[in-house]
Amino acid sequence: MNKKNITVAIMLMFIFTAGVWADSSPARFKTYKPTWESLNQHDTPEWLLDAKFGIYGHWGIYSIPAFKTEWYGRLMYDKQTRGEDVFNHHIKKYGKQSEFGYVDFIKDFTAPKYDPDQWAELIAKSGAKFAGITVVHHDGYCLWDSKFTRWDSKDTGPKRDLYGELVASLRKTDPTMKILTCFHHFRTYGWFYTKDAELLAKGKKEGWDIFDPEYADFYWNPETQPRDKFIKEWKSKVKEVIDNYQPDVIWFDGGGFRKGENEPDTLEVLAHYYNTQKKKGTPVEVVNKKSNFHPDFGLRNFEKGGDRPAKVDFDWADDLNIASRGWCYTEDMRYRPSNAIIDGFIDRVSRGGCLMLSISPKGDGSIPDEQQKILLDMGKWLAVNGKGIYGTRKWKIETEGELDKILIKTGKKTLWNFDGTCDANDVRFTCKGDKLFGFILGWPEDGKVVIKSLGTDVKVASGGIADVKLMGYDGKLKWSRSKDGLAIEMPDEKPCEHAFGFEIIVKGKLLN
Repeated sequence: MNKKNITVAIMLMFIFTAGVWADSSPARFKTYKPTWESLNQHDTPEWLLDAKFGIYGHWGIYSIPAFKTEWYGRLMYDKQTRGEDVFNHHIKKYGKQSEFGYVDFIKDFTAPKYDPDQWAELIAKSGAKFAGITVVHHDGYCLWDSKFTRWDSKDTGPKRDLYGELVASLRKTDPTMKILTCFHHFRTYGWFYTKDAELLAKGKKEGWDIFDPEYADFYWNPETQPRDKFIKEWKSKVKEVIDNYQPDVIWFDGGGFRKGENEPDTLEVLAHYYNTQKKKGTPVEVVNKKSNFHPDFGLRNFEKGGDRPAKVDFDWADDLNIASRGWCYTEDMRYRPSNAIIDGFIDRVSRGGCLMLSISPKGDGSIPDEQQKILLDMGKWLAVNGKGIYGTRKWKIETEGELDKILIKTGKKTLWNFDGTCDANDVRFTCKGDKLFGFILGWPEDGKVVIKSLGTDVKVASGGIADVKLMGYDGKLKWSRSKDGLAIEMPDEKPCEHAFGFEIIVKGKLLN
């Protein structure tokens, strides 16, 4: 190698090294103040926009009674808010609330079949790029080893740091996996406390444990504890998980974060989390459910896609339960079909969003076979079609097909429904640089596909379309393009189950 080439090589090595250093250097992360003006300057990390698919789970004390809902702990003390079934069921199966309280379920929550390595392996096979669990639900029971409460899985029940074990297994199984933490306990204060005056008097008379000072630090309510003490503990717990487990994404459920005296503590916690980026050397994000926080803050989230419009001009994610009713494991679960989940997933990605899918482990820590199958179905599909999903962005044309059959209006709400509603006439697009991808949400009965949005009157790229490939199929497709659309003849055999992805190779620059 001559001196000139050596000099060029050294310069290139310096530039590359400097680029890597700049990307991982703490200096590239700003310091955030506990104000919305400061926090709203945080950009959603590119890794999260690339990831598209995450998994978490609803698992806790409520998984032991496994009846109707994860709100069992509240509704067993309250007939209001759809609770009469739970209230009566509890008395019939376990006895009066004065004889068997919610806290008594903890002794049965021992998680003998919990295998975090098995969970991590399943999650990796699903194709998810970030994962975790709900570390504390509205009932306030913590699934990590906390020094701020005696009501956690290390000191009671399983006597294990359930979340810590899962985090370690996820990082061991797939070092690129990002870690998710879900907090639902901002609602805990007063959550067990019925507003039914007659029932409230009955509970006090019978000696329900929610009024017992011995359990004041579990059943947090105005009868036994001041709210400011609860907020102080809430803040300490969240910071503890942030500092000890270093999650990459945090999702808060509940409400009231911005109400009066709550807002300064909320801002303090959020600023603390964003400022951990300097130590971690990697960007983090907060998922903002239904604008719990400032409407311009974090990655916006819509529960099950409820009231999300078809066109969204900001970064967003939907969370979705693996069953069509309830979020935790129950004995009468009704699972969403894999096809419906995959179709809905593709639709979300094409519209610029991502999916957080919640599983429902049993109380013993095992993941039911039906749920495992759904996750493996996702993984098999992504193994074939992931090229058109991971790292993509929405194209100028997002979708093709009838919107009315999937976006259902029910009263004042709108809901997205993909259960058997889509077919080969429903097309979804994504792009990555100058690469264009199209997905049909069903196999054409006659073996022919016409993508109307890609007709010759549409400027797809500076040089047009060069070729069309079917992901998972090695053969050459017959295709043609006219003003009516891009016509494609499908092969005799399907390359995968569920939806089918095309790589549409363009000439020149893709136009967006």
